Amino acid sequence: MPQDHGQTAVPLDARLDGLEAELDEVERLLADPAVSSDTARLVELSRRHKELVDVVAAWRDLRTARA
Repeated sequence: MPQDHGQTAVPLDARLDGLEAELDEVERLLADPAVSSDTARLVELSRRHKELVDVVAAWRDLRTARA
């Protein structure tokens, strides 16, 4: 039996939609000229982009295949 660790289960599709929205925001911020002058922020956003881009691409492919 699964254990409840005080966290509410979120449906996978909703979690993936959230990651997709986060990727869109990261990409928007990376395009902001102000970010390019903040090296620490640029590195942080670039790393997050790298973490998200393949997952979101796979999610978009799956969503298309389901349609």
